[in-house]
Amino acid sequence: MTIKTVETIRKIRDQHYEEIKDFSVKDQIEFIKKKAEQLKMALKIDSHFASKT
Repeated sequence: MTIKTVETIRKIRDQHYEEIKDFSVKDQIEFIKKKAEQLKMALKIDSHFASKT
């Protein structure tokens, strides 16, 4: 199994660009903060479940 890391990262970056290309700088910052908060919550939930197994 080959992991195509560079291709995967490029796709993610392209998707993010398409989502925010028309945003103002302020809106881009808010978008990033929101995504970061979602990731933090997801990691807390995942680590919570991992500690119970």
